[in-house]
Amino acid sequence: PDMEKQVIAQLLEGRLKFLYLSPEKLQSKKVTSILDKVSISYLNVDEAHCISEWSPDFRPEYGEIDTWLNNYQLKQSRPIVTAFTATATKATVKDIVNLLKQNQPQIVALPCFRPNLRYHILPVPSEGWKRIIMKKMMQYRLFVTTAMSSGAIVCA
Repeated sequence: PDMEKQVIAQLLEGRLKFLYLSPEKLQSKKVTSILDKVSISYLNVDEAHCISEWSPDFRPEYGEIDTWLNNYQLKQSRPIVTAFTATATKATVKDIVNLLKQNQPQIVALPCFRPNLRYHILPVPSEGWKRIIMKKMMQYRLFVTTAMSSGAIVCA
């Protein structure tokens, strides 16, 4: 709470240049009332594919970002909006552009192949085996190839 108060004070005093908020936080009445008092010049939507692909089921607040922007625009000028994602299909990009009401957006798309990333799929026969394998992978750092590498494990 003390850190939150400090951040709010810095924001209201114009001393913050960057504020990270989740879409869920952006929808809170408390945050909205604070943001209505300041001028926002730039809004970036990270993981923007959530607007299209998962919004209704997984994180519905992503689908409300444009509503927030429209309400904010009634009080202040609309900020520059950018949307970033590493996993958007052409259909998803179209959805993002439409849902954020972007007029003549500049779209930068790079190939999905990245030589520094490796993907491995390991089918397992049961949840029990999944837990055992995950424990061993973490224990022996089987997902990291060098001391300077990092890795991510996704379980489904």
